[in-house]
This record gives sequence, C-alpha cells and structure tokens, in this order.
Amino acid sequence: MITHYFPTQTELLDEVTVQVLAGWNADIQALDAASDTSLERLRSLLRWLVPLTDVGLRDEQVRIHLIAGQLLGDENRATFNAMDQTIRTLLRSHVADLAPESEVERVVELLRVTTNGVALSVVENPQQWPAARQLAILDWLVESLGLAGTTSVSRSVAAQ
Repeated sequence: MITHYFPTQTELLDEVTVQVLAGWNADIQALDAASDTSLERLRSLLRWLVPLTDVGLRDEQVRIHLIAGQLLGDENRATFNAMDQTIRTLLRSHVADLAPESEVERVVELLRVTTNGVALSVVENPQQWPAARQLAILDWLVESLGLAGTTSVSRSVAAQ
C-alpha cells in the first residue's frame, strides 16, 4: 500500500521528515508558549532534545540504529541532515537572547553536541542515565556557558 503513494524509499522518507518536523514545530511552539523567559524556553528545548522518558528513549534508539546501521543509505542522509539543521535552528533562536551575538554559533554547537552525546549515552546505558542526571548535565552546561545569568542551578552534577 505504501508503494502506491510513495514510489521510492526517498519519497517516503521525505514525507516522513516533513511530518516529523511539523510535529516538532508544534511541540516547540507549545513549550515556548508555556515559558515566560528566554532562559525557560531554552531549558524546555534542551529537555525536549534528550530522552527523559521511555518513549524518548525508544525514539532515540530507533534514530541511532538507523544512523549506525546505514539502513537508509547515503542518498537518504538528507532526512537526518534536515532534522539536525532544524534542531540547530531551534537552538539558535532560543540562544539568541541569552548569548553575545559573536558566541551564538559556538554555543549552538556545544549545546547540540552535548544533547546528542547525552542521547547516545542514554541509549547505550539507560540505567546509568536517569532523567535527573540528564537534567543536571543540561543545567550545568547552561550555567557554565553563562546563559543563566545569575540564576543558581539547584541540581548538582556531582550528586548524580
């Protein structure tokens, strides 16, 4: 039935990508609407980027399995590239009010690498990376980058 609507795997993945990105957009708009400050919006986005729930873990396992196994082939890497670019654009828009303009790209790069690394670590060792530990890393990173201003982080990375 799927091949009736999508003659090639690439066309199917393109449509899946469009739908996933539209869902992401709706998720982020809802998170942003529930946040009062730029810092709260950034923290919500960072939490959204890591697998804090069983569903998030499953989604990350699938994503990493597809990437690692090259199951989609090189011609379909555009799917992951589009997702990565969307995430970087979201990070950029959420960091813009919190970091000096000259540092935004570096901050985006570090946030992206860190959230990707946390996601991979959770997939590799879920029991070692409970939600509290993931959140502590994200909070520490935001504070270390000076994005939190004078806000004190209540969670301790060392306690995890």
